Amino acid sequence: MTATYQFLWIDDDKTREDFKDSLQAARFPGLKRAQLTFTNVKKLDSGVVLSELEKGTEPDLVLMDQFIDTKGVIRQGYSFTEILREKWNRCPIVGVTAARRRDDIDLDKQEQYEDIVSVEDLRQNYYTLFTLAESHRRLAKKTLRTADSLLKLLKAPKDELDRLQTALPQSLKNDFTDTSYPRRLSRWIRHTLQGRPGFLYDRAWAATHLGLNEKGFEKVERQFLGALYSGIFRTKDLWWSSTLRSILFQATGAQKSKLPWQLGGSLKGITESHLSKCHCCSKLYPETLGYEDLGAKARLVPLHLSCSKPHPKYDSSLFFDEIRVMECD
Repeated sequence: MTATYQFLWIDDDKTREDFKDSLQAARFPGLKRAQLTFTNVKKLDSGVVLSELEKGTEPDLVLMDQFIDTKGVIRQGYSFTEILREKWNRCPIVGVTAARRRDDIDLDKQEQYEDIVSVEDLRQNYYTLFTLAESHRRLAKKTLRTADSLLKLLKAPKDELDRLQTALPQSLKNDFTDTSYPRRLSRWIRHTLQGRPGFLYDRAWAATHLGLNEKGFEKVERQFLGALYSGIFRTKDLWWSSTLRSILFQATGAQKSKLPWQLGGSLKGITESHLSKCHCCSKLYPETLGYEDLGAKARLVPLHLSCSKPHPKYDSSLFFDEIRVMECD
């Protein structure tokens, strides 16, 4: 029998069981398949439901409806989550909501979950669900005693270990046995380490760092496979910025004192049409990405530092790139 992740979905809306076939059919390289059990709790006694659930085996991941129409005193998904965590302290619990924006959910309720996903966005988040299940499995098999043992799970380049050690929040450098530790670690890796450019770059940031547009990066992407992030809680393609530079310097024979965004154009197969240009002044060699404006839906675009300024909504953070906004004269 093929090994699978055991997913449990607790909901009062039977129509959401329609996700079962597509979730079980999802396939991702290096990850197992999912077996989903859908538990419809509509109008059932919440105490009985919890009692029956806790008799079962701890799943690899729980999908929990935010608002549950049951009988009894427990009518909120986050209350179910609090109680389940007393029994199942290893598996991630992901909140499922009809709200499209995380800001629509109270912060104290958000804290109960590994993550929160809207029903409309669920399919595009399947990969995240699978990586959460796999990463928590891997964490459960490891005994973390020091920050060094944690960094090994990130599979970070050796030249980044000292900086990562400093960047780690103090709360993640100890209390490894605390039941909330895996959840807190997951959030920091996914929302800070992977969510803010610095140690890791997504496709757009990686391309700009090498002086290329995204089509140009596609031309040379295979040369940088060694820079891909392969640690726990990987949610998308990300590249270690220091390894991008190391591969670039080796491929071009340039000195490390050279600026990487001025070197990418010398890679084999790259033409002028593949070079990145500043969205403000249209000149070559923009050093960073920044937002077009301060609007909520503003795009990230390549910019020179001289054509941008620090974004007022983002604080500076040690070892992470400054988030900027376009400022054209």
